[in-house]
Amino acid sequence: MPKSKEAQRRLGQYWTPRALAEFMLEAVRPEPHWKVIDPACGEGIFLQCALERGVQRVAGIDIDPETLERARENLKPYGDRVRLYLQDGLLPIQDPDPYWQGDYDLVIGNPPYAATGYRVSDPKILDRFVLSREPEPEDSEQASLFEDPRYRRGRRKPSVAIEVLFLERFFQLCKPGGMVAIIAPRGIAANRNLMYVRKWLLTEHSVRCILEPDVSAFKGVGANALTSIFIADNYPSRRGDRVMLAALPLAHWDLSLYAPENERLLQAAHLVQEVIEYARTMHDRPREDDPDDCDEGDDY
Repeated sequence: MPKSKEAQRRLGQYWTPRALAEFMLEAVRPEPHWKVIDPACGEGIFLQCALERGVQRVAGIDIDPETLERARENLKPYGDRVRLYLQDGLLPIQDPDPYWQGDYDLVIGNPPYAATGYRVSDPKILDRFVLSREPEPEDSEQASLFEDPRYRRGRRKPSVAIEVLFLERFFQLCKPGGMVAIIAPRGIAANRNLMYVRKWLLTEHSVRCILEPDVSAFKGVGANALTSIFIADNYPSRRGDRVMLAALPLAHWDLSLYAPENERLLQAAHLVQEVIEYARTMHDRPREDDPDDCDEGDDY
């Protein structure tokens, strides 16, 4: 029996409208030979849209057996092009074939949020993530005693919002030079307490776009979710890299991206794709100035 909307909210689950999934895939334009994964795939909408675009190899992970069974049914027509795993998406993929364990060309999805207080405290999970070891603000002096010179991380936090860990997990699964496209709560881009997350994101990776869909995008699941879409290349940023910040146009989220009513949203996807290509071109240009990452004092 499908979960109620209240049960989905408690689990931090907000199913993605097809138009939004299609928008993200139109913006990143995966090639048929790419290997694509959604580490919190739900009913498989991102994987289905990728397969419809001709991608030949996709994988999905979900911790909920009922949800994964619906994904299995939705993706059944695609046969052995699909691998699905019933497990926690924050843990290593349980597949004996190393091919499916990592190095994905595109990691895409809409993982759970901690809007209802869903935080991860299991040490076996937290120990796998850099972003679990940043010091709490009030512990900054003590944390310096345990400092790591690269990430300036201190003692491990007792618990971490699940969306922070999934953000890092997307990049763990992505191959160097691959792409990440993730829907996350808007607080990742704006919450002062998450400044350390933004600094990690904007220095260790090349963020191309931060996009904001309107709240109506998730209205169909009974959620007033304020979200951002992050699209990034999985290699370190360089000084002078630019990030596109934009609000998405109002859209008919209950229709396909390719419906006539969503012409403006489709145009926005094409603009985002052009911005990504331009940003890559600028990133690869020789620089006369210092190519190192942002200064220690830069504010995010």
